[in-house]
Amino acid sequence: MPEVRQKELSLSAFKQLFDSKRAPKGKVINRSPYGSESPLSPPGWPPGHYEARTFRTEFGDGSVQLETVVALGTATGWKVVSHTIFPFPAQH
Repeated sequence: MPEVRQKELSLSAFKQLFDSKRAPKGKVINRSPYGSESPLSPPGWPPGHYEARTFRTEFGDGSVQLETVVALGTATGWKVVSHTIFPFPAQH
């Protein structure tokens, strides 16, 4: 297994990495709610109030993806702590 570098990933490097995977999908054509939950301190996460929202998202490249966004409630508002995009499961 390759050694993980202990160097912090800069914001600009992270944005470039994210955009390299997200940008080819094109513009969002349609985004519809697919599910939600309000887990209190998911296992392995810091204590707090979380909101998880899942969306079925159609992109300009014709792909349909499942996006999940997790936000943490803070004293000053909500903060996104996770955003994942996976291919939408094929319908049988």
